[in-house]
Amino acid sequence: MTKKMCWICGKSFHRNDGLKAHLRFHLIDKNTECEICGKMFIQLGHLKRHGHTHTGVKNYGCQICGKAFTRLGNLKRHENTHNGVKNYACQICGKAFIQLSHLKTHENTHTGVKNYGCLICGKAFVRVGDLKTHGTIHTGVKNYGCQICGKAFNWLSNLKRHENTHNGIKNYACQICGKAFIQLCHLKTHENTHTGVKDYECQICGKAFNQLSVLKRHKHTHTGVKDYECQICGKAFTQLGNLKQHENTHNGVKNYACQICGKAFIQLSHLKTHENTHTGVKNYECQICGKAFIHLSNLKTHGHTHTGVKDYECQICGKAFNRLSVFIRHGHTHTGVKNYECQICGKAFPQLSNLKQHENTHNGVKNYACQICGKAFIHLGNLKTHGHTHTGVKDYECQICGKAFNRLSVFIRHNHTHTGVINYDCQICGKAFTQLGNLKQHENTHNGVKNYACQICGKAFIHLSNLKTHVITHIEVKNYE
Repeated sequence: MTKKMCWICGKSFHRNDGLKAHLRFHLIDKNTECEICGKMFIQLGHLKRHGHTHTGVKNYGCQICGKAFTRLGNLKRHENTHNGVKNYACQICGKAFIQLSHLKTHENTHTGVKNYGCLICGKAFVRVGDLKTHGTIHTGVKNYGCQICGKAFNWLSNLKRHENTHNGIKNYACQICGKAFIQLCHLKTHENTHTGVKDYECQICGKAFNQLSVLKRHKHTHTGVKDYECQICGKAFTQLGNLKQHENTHNGVKNYACQICGKAFIQLSHLKTHENTHTGVKNYECQICGKAFIHLSNLKTHGHTHTGVKDYECQICGKAFNRLSVFIRHGHTHTGVKNYECQICGKAFPQLSNLKQHENTHNGVKNYACQICGKAFIHLGNLKTHGHTHTGVKDYECQICGKAFNRLSVFIRHNHTHTGVINYDCQICGKAFTQLGNLKQHENTHNGVKNYACQICGKAFIHLSNLKTHVITHIEVKNYE
């Protein structure tokens, strides 16, 4: 279709009536002026419609959703959003739009025309709406806040996508593996894991990534710049998002809850990993032995069992560990700090997990059962040690006499028979012991405490071994003649 051009200002039109109406703008006196803002109009009708922008009157309401408009034409276009009518199609790609203005803007994506430039940084945009949103980057204004967690965004569309992280809606599914995502861009990035495409390469070290955001984070490993600092503990981060998540560790906010067990997490990634504990999915497999893990960190730690690398060395005794958590626990053996105390017996522990396991000794809970004989244990370590009674494996061999043991604690006690080291003295009689547990039992001989009672006759004993010997008297077995 040939466009009609105004010979006065050069503006072009698709239709003759549009050009005629425009010419009146040049040829007829603007005798209709808005009394509020002074804007001039050719037609009285235009002035009246303009007046609604000051009064807020919207006489045309949508019968479906109730949204109101100042002009009937705007209502008609809006109704197409409900009935799906799209009368304006792109001649290049075929994509259709409800409004002609939307089509015009879309066509610029093919021509590359960007008519709206930022006056601050010069960046240009195809749509004026995008320019306005971009302006908030300079002003810091974020008008769209999440009602659940309070996080704010400068785009409504970003808020809508963010809300899906709370309600779990994932509209974009991978056609290869079926994995679903909240955002289309995340699906596109995921698809590269199947194709192996990595479009973003670091210019410093040459390492390539399939996500631009990951490349940007990687660059900080070269510069060391961390612009975002926690006001509570002073820890610094390369990204604002990481700082926000870190702050939740101080305020205790956990926005991501497991739908199966209810356990809540500070980060969505932690929830995703936790969900695998219910499904049994183990995505991280060792390339050497084939063992699989739920957490990537566990796979990395496991790798040290093949390489022998121990990155965490104690500065006091020189002992090295391949896991940070084990290294931290070891540190308590030097400081003696025990912050977690049992409310029943008063025994204290350096870690909460140790206290939890200890409490099971009072309530009798045994979560770890042997798959061969059914015997149950309070501690997983005890179950593993018990398993050696079936396999006959004895991992701990004495370097002096060659005797082997299936438990580390028994092996350590055995070593004292060679060294003669006695570290624990009774404060009452002076008798010494190689282990604290033995001293505790001995002290009961002084205070009369008898913790081990016979279930048949009620007789109590200081030592468990004495109780076991006593029980034999009830079953009439005489091993000693």
